[in-house]
Amino acid sequence: MTSFFTKLIMKFYAVIYRTDTLTTDRANLVSGTGPWNMSAQPSYTIDVTIDGGGVQNIVIDTTLFAVPSAATAAEVILQLGGIAGGFAIENASYQIVIATDTIGDTGSVLIGGDGGALLGYSTEATNGGAYDDVYGAPLPTADGTQTGANSRRELAPVTQLCQIDRNDWGKRKLTAGGESEKADIVVVLTFDNLAAAGLIDSEGMPKLRIGDRVDRILRRDGTLDVEFPVPPGMWVNKVERSGHGLTYFGTAQTNLFYLHCRKDRTIETE
Repeated sequence: MTSFFTKLIMKFYAVIYRTDTLTTDRANLVSGTGPWNMSAQPSYTIDVTIDGGGVQNIVIDTTLFAVPSAATAAEVILQLGGIAGGFAIENASYQIVIATDTIGDTGSVLIGGDGGALLGYSTEATNGGAYDDVYGAPLPTADGTQTGANSRRELAPVTQLCQIDRNDWGKRKLTAGGESEKADIVVVLTFDNLAAAGLIDSEGMPKLRIGDRVDRILRRDGTLDVEFPVPPGMWVNKVERSGHGLTYFGTAQTNLFYLHCRKDRTIETE
């Protein structure tokens, strides 16, 4: 339960999208960079084979696009929904990642069809491998011929009572469109609130991590204060625990959790 003092000090709510950390070693294929000119035909077919199973023939209706000559990744993904045994997401480079749900090198993805060719997919199957998120490099798979890739997928958003680092927050808000290179913020959360929301794991660590995305900040009355559209987004690049803040008298405990965020996805390594 949120204490009276926490409610008094915390003035905002942060809406945060957590990262599915299990997606980084799934087999996947990445398209070319959108948008794409799909105006030549009323429809295209993307043939998707997941884990060596049956071919899924997915028809893309180009008449549903706002501008068929400049179809976006988001528009294509809407029609790719429901891939059996897999999923499709857009990455930060406006590409479409089609991946299997299977973890490890037993999974595979194969893409064909005139739609797959137009989007720029390789016609070679890829097997699952590992991806080192710290160094940002793919690791070899068991057969040594394929590599993994970062197929990040977001979980449902969580909303947490928070405070904002005032110095960087002011710089972020005073910059028109939020396009300044110094567009960093620090979101301050409490362990009590995280625990109440089920966001503390079995080892006592918050389930909010580097790579998560802050979507928007709400005022206490629920109205929008600021939103961080993607791209570029507002990404957690460093997390920090602190024992300073509101504690019970005589009890030493870690009770604050800091999310250091910036508009690029660079990881702070200090």
